[in-house]
Amino acid sequence: MSTAIRLLTLEDLDGYIEHIGAHATESGRDGDPVFMPYGKDKPFVAAPSRELREKSWAVAVGEPGWNRCWGFFDGENLVGHAELSGSAIDSAMHRVRLGMGLMRPYRRQGHGRRLIVTLIDWARGQGFIDWIDLGVFAGNKAGQALYESTGFVVVTTTVDSFRVDGASIDDIEMTLPLSDHLSDLPSDRPSAQEA
Repeated sequence: MSTAIRLLTLEDLDGYIEHIGAHATESGRDGDPVFMPYGKDKPFVAAPSRELREKSWAVAVGEPGWNRCWGFFDGENLVGHAELSGSAIDSAMHRVRLGMGLMRPYRRQGHGRRLIVTLIDWARGQGFIDWIDLGVFAGNKAGQALYESTGFVVVTTTVDSFRVDGASIDDIEMTLPLSDHLSDLPSDRPSAQEA
């Protein structure tokens, strides 16, 4: 197996959409937990995802609405992805959201960690990104463990965040500070005792 990680371009868009569609069919099936917001009642629809990526991949990094996606390839086959999405507004550009997924045969082999480390290293090199945020479905214990092993910490849980095939799914919000100085930021927020 010859594997590689590289930044995707618009030439990869068809393969990306095909990968996301195939990955969505694994969510909640054959022993996998539900890890995507798609199911039999609300299946993945390619057109909106394609349109969003066509636009966001063309936006300059650091501009509102930017997105960059890396692909994990086995030979020529796109079998995993990880992406960072910037905010829609300038005042939140210091935070990005991570989304990722690997096809079933490639999980629990260190490939997810490789993808995350690639994105963390890239984000640190941008000079303006201070936080990486993500959401992981509460039933996805392997996903949560992977994120925790790369330094992400749980911030909160949104109860009943999604409903897939009639099931209520809680979403665990996690974050990774990219700089040591972030824990020393001044805050005018009241403490828990004052609130």
